[in-house]
Amino acid sequence: MSRKVCSQAAPPSISMNLIELMEQVPVSWSAVTSRLASHPEDAEQLQSRSGETCLFVAIDRKAPATIIRDLLSACPSAARDVNWRTGLTILHLAVARGSDPQCVRLLLAQWPAAAKGKMRSGCAPLHSAQHIETAKMLVAAYPASVRMTNDAGYLPIHRVAYAGNAPVGVLEYLIEEGKKVNVGGRHGGGGVLVPTKHGVTPLRAAIDVIDKGLLAKDFADPSLSQEAQFIWDKFRVVARAASEALAERRGLKAATRTKEQKASSDYGYFFLLHAAVELGCPDLIVRRALLEHPEQARMADRWGRSVLSIAAASADPLATVRVVRSLLQPPHGSRRNATVIDADGRLPLHWYVAGGRRRFDHGMVALIAAAPKALETRDGKEHLYPFMLAAVGEDSSIDAVYNLLRETP
Repeated sequence: MSRKVCSQAAPPSISMNLIELMEQVPVSWSAVTSRLASHPEDAEQLQSRSGETCLFVAIDRKAPATIIRDLLSACPSAARDVNWRTGLTILHLAVARGSDPQCVRLLLAQWPAAAKGKMRSGCAPLHSAQHIETAKMLVAAYPASVRMTNDAGYLPIHRVAYAGNAPVGVLEYLIEEGKKVNVGGRHGGGGVLVPTKHGVTPLRAAIDVIDKGLLAKDFADPSLSQEAQFIWDKFRVVARAASEALAERRGLKAATRTKEQKASSDYGYFFLLHAAVELGCPDLIVRRALLEHPEQARMADRWGRSVLSIAAASADPLATVRVVRSLLQPPHGSRRNATVIDADGRLPLHWYVAGGRRRFDHGMVALIAAAPKALETRDGKEHLYPFMLAAVGEDSSIDAVYNLLRETP
């Protein structure tokens, strides 16, 4: 009968220097503390085989804040080391490794200007923030870092929207700080609508992580895994900021809220379903929002718009047809959604034909089938019937006018 032998790391030798101790797996931080107390000169004199300082190795191995404090005390100049090839500073490394915020605080105290540092790629330390406390310290040390872009045009908010290790709180914080300094302009939503050199906005990044990510299939399930929920919460934060920014750009004014809306602090302020449709999100995201908030399909947002009216007014005909069908079809959609009148006194069908750019397509057919009386209803804005709205303007649709009249002679 054979015995199973467990391999264990050999105990650190008293003859090991500081670098050797920190290269052990796992590291005995108590042994590192003892060596540093007895041989503080190691912190200044030793380098790893790759040329890194003791402080660099300690940060790379995620040393406790007490170790970082003692290393800085023994060799303060190590905090200013910069890799001449990459521009990487100790602060960059600490932030990227997700070090304890207290470690970041110690490094900033030793060299505050490091918060301004850019790597060869153009990334500032804030681009890699993984803790809300760390993000706050970096912004306090250099407020302009919120609007710093790397060589590809990525703001810190881009990287945080993509990153799987940066929590929602960091994203919310960067958006609010971005609003204070008008990142993306006065109505830029704190930067959520700012594109990179390749045209990717933080909004697009948050969408792509869901729609094109490894967990895309998970979002069709009623319950989300912890990882999927983490991604979904990030999208919600970005969508909220983007929706508000677009409303500000268009000069939309908040409509009078109903008693039902006032009963909830969320209703009348932000509707995820409305935002997903307005922002042109893929079907997967719209369906997920509808799955979580089916009641929102029959309610008006803070600007008095129904979600089906937002979809019907979209300039993208193909996307509109898909969204309209999703909002009308059970189990989460409902034909009743086609009967909701918005703050302009219009039904979804009125918006669908008002632009005069759509033919009598499947979306229009679906709206008529769901709410036949809409054909005989004047809109509250122009006081016109749907066939009249379809005939107004240079881009009027003869096809739409003809078929609307044929439906209601």
